[in-house]
Parts: sequence; structure tokens; C-alpha cells
Amino acid sequence: MTAPSEERREPLVPLGRRPLLTPELQAQIVRLLTAGSYLNVAAQSVGVGRSTLLGWLARGRRAAALRDEGQEVPPEERLYLDFLDATTRADTAAEVYAATVWRSAMKDDWRAARDFLRARFSDRWAPTQRVAISSEESETRIERAVEEAMLALGVDYEGAPGDVLDLDPDTEEALRTLDDPPAPES
Repeated sequence: MTAPSEERREPLVPLGRRPLLTPELQAQIVRLLTAGSYLNVAAQSVGVGRSTLLGWLARGRRAAALRDEGQEVPPEERLYLDFLDATTRADTAAEVYAATVWRSAMKDDWRAARDFLRARFSDRWAPTQRVAISSEESETRIERAVEEAMLALGVDYEGAPGDVLDLDPDTEEALRTLDDPPAPES
């Protein structure tokens, strides 16, 4: 017969399924990310599906939250925290490299400088498009929008806005003058 203390001993290997995420798989994904691949494409190229990838990242974010709150990260979750940290660093490295190449191209190609300004300072440098619309067209569009809104509210708007909307007499008169343009002076 065995001693009671031997019967209660914790197993050396955690029970359950082994994680699909391995250090080798992580290294492959990180290598592809550093080369500029999107995370989901990098994962798919090594045989990891989208839902699996999202699950790993969610577990990594939960572990990061524990770490950031000063709590201990369970040993079985450290793998996912490392994955999250490694993929974040790889994404950042790829972006920094691309930005460095872009910036170095600005010396020889004005278009690289223009594209950099458009991307980095879009509020000032992005191309703008001006649209001209006649006053008649704008009135038509406004009237159509008001009618559609009133219909959506279940209000029959045609004909008597003052009656339907229960407006005060001054506002009713102002609406009538908008509907009736002034007669041309002779």
C-alpha cells in the first residue's frame, strides 16, 4: 500500500490536450510577420486557422491584462502571452523597416515624400475632392430627405407642414415664404 502523501501528488504533465502553439510554430509566424505579412496570412501559411489564431491572441490579451494588473500569469497561459508579445514586436519591426525604406526613398523620389505626407498627415496633405451642386439641386435633395424622414416617422408631410407639425404661426409663415419665391421686380 502507498503512503497517503504519494497518492495526492500532482501530475508532472498537465492533463488535457497539448497546445497546438509551439515555439517552432511561433518562430515561423514571427519570421513571416517580420517580412511584412499580415498576421492572418502568416498563420494560414503555416496551417493555423483563423479561429485558432484569434483564440491564441485572446488568451494572450487576457494573460497580458493579468500581468499589467500585477497578477501572476498561470503557467499554461504564458505561451500565449509570449505569442502575443512576439507577434506585436514582429509587426512593429516590419512597420519600422518599411517606414525607414520609404523615408530613404524620399531623397530621390518626390512621390515618396508626397505619399509619406498624405499617409502621415492626411488632414493636411490628403487629396481633396470638391463637389459643386446647384442651389436647385440642393433644395430638391433637402426636400426629398425631409419627405423621407417624415415618411419614416409615419407622418404624411405633403401639403400642410404647419398642421402636421403643430408649428407656431410665425414659423408657419416663415415656411410659407420659403415655399413661395418672391416675384421678380419689374
